[in-house]
Order: sequence, then C-alpha cells, then structure tokens
Amino acid sequence: MEHSDLPVFVAHPLCPPHLRQLVEDMVESFDNAWLLPPQDGEVFTTAKEYLARLRGFALSRGFAGVTRGSDKKRVRVLHVRHGEETKNWRELEQHVERDPNNDKKIISKR
Repeated sequence: MEHSDLPVFVAHPLCPPHLRQLVEDMVESFDNAWLLPPQDGEVFTTAKEYLARLRGFALSRGFAGVTRGSDKKRVRVLHVRHGEETKNWRELEQHVERDPNNDKKIISKR
C-alpha cells in the first residue's frame, strides 16, 4: 500500500480545543498503517507490540481497548466505549451521597 492510500487522521470536531493538537500529534507519531483496522496476517513479536498497534488504531477511531487477561500465548482485549448504561459489577449505588456536615466525606457505597 502506498503512503498516499493511507487515511489521514484529523481529531473529531467535538474534541476539546485544548486537546486537539495533543491527540493529532499522538496519532501522527504512530506508523501510518495503524490508521487502518488490524489485518489478517499481521505478526507481532510481543504482546506489548500488539497492544501498542491495537491501541493506536483504537485512539485514531475514538475508542480504547483494555487488557482483560493474558497468558504466554494470547492476550484478551476488550473494546471500551461510552454506552447506554454504566457497568456496575460491584453493585454500587447510582449516585454519590455525601455527609451533610462534611462535603468531602462520602457516605454512600459509590
């Protein structure tokens, strides 16, 4: 693939102005091929190298991938994005409740 065939990254229009240049510079520091989705047959020598590539692509598309687990042969990565509902595995209360006499003290399980 020629360099001119690769997509050009521009920060999302809703990216806060004070972060726009930072985000664009970060994505520009990646290999240009990282702007394309991961391809069948890509080979990585380490899990760290693979995660850097995956996270680079994710950042360029406005989402993230987090490591869910790993062993010597594989790494499990989950897609992270804003959704309709917040995950609440710990069954925390919906809102933070503070002590009326001390605003810094949280009295809820959140």
